[in-house]
Amino acid sequence: MKSQIDLAFANVDRVLQSHGLRGWEDVYLWRSYAVGMDEAMQYLAQKMRERVPAHRPVWTALSVPRLGLEKMLIEIEVEAFTPPKRE
Repeated sequence: MKSQIDLAFANVDRVLQSHGLRGWEDVYLWRSYAVGMDEAMQYLAQKMRERVPAHRPVWTALSVPRLGLEKMLIEIEVEAFTPPKRE
């Protein structure tokens, strides 16, 4: 579970940065879907505190019986904004 969470966080960072955003700092809402949320919850919260300690986007955490592929244990979905450019 932890390695999938680490990969999901890194993938979100990579996608956001590839679109010109800073990363998790620009996320205002995220959803996590986990097979076995009890196992995932603490580590997900820890990862968010590590990534952006002064930022707490709205978080919806859902426990699901399974995800798209049999080996998937976690899925993360985010919504982010582009901060206004300073002149």
